[in-house]
This record gives sequence, structure tokens and C-alpha cells, in this order.
Amino acid sequence: MFIPLVKVIGKFEIAEILEDNPNIIWEQTNKYSGIDKKDYVEYFAGNEKGFALSIKNAMMYQEPLELYELDPKIKSAPQSFIYV
Repeated sequence: MFIPLVKVIGKFEIAEILEDNPNIIWEQTNKYSGIDKKDYVEYFAGNEKGFALSIKNAMMYQEPLELYELDPKIKSAPQSFIYV
């Protein structure tokens, strides 16, 4: 069972935002995406357009940060992402 950490474990920069047909994005990203094809196809089912982030300069923190350490106004993890 996966239990979320609810901490910030690292950071990265967005190198590029890919926008295309999900089949084309799969061909470009499947080696590095961290998702299997079945889940990917299910996620994009019925969509003619998909998006993916190409990342660079990924860095894991030695010690995960509590959300409040980044900004005291952050009370819970966002559903997707926020800029801090």
C-alpha cells in the first residue's frame, strides 16, 4: 500500500511542454515516463490532445521539506502543483 509522504522531496525545471496526440506523446516519452502503457491509454482515453512535461535539472533534497517550510500559507498538498 502506498502512503503519501506529504512533503516536498525535490525540485525540477520544466524544459518543454509537449502538446500532441496522446499516441505521439507516448512514442516520445514512454522510455522515461514512469507509467505503463495500459494506465497511460486509460488516462488519455477519448482525448485527441494530450500534454506532458519534459523536465531538466531534477534535484532530490537530502531531507524532505514540510510544506510550511516553503510557505506558511500552504496548509495541504495541492491536487497538481503550485509554484513556490
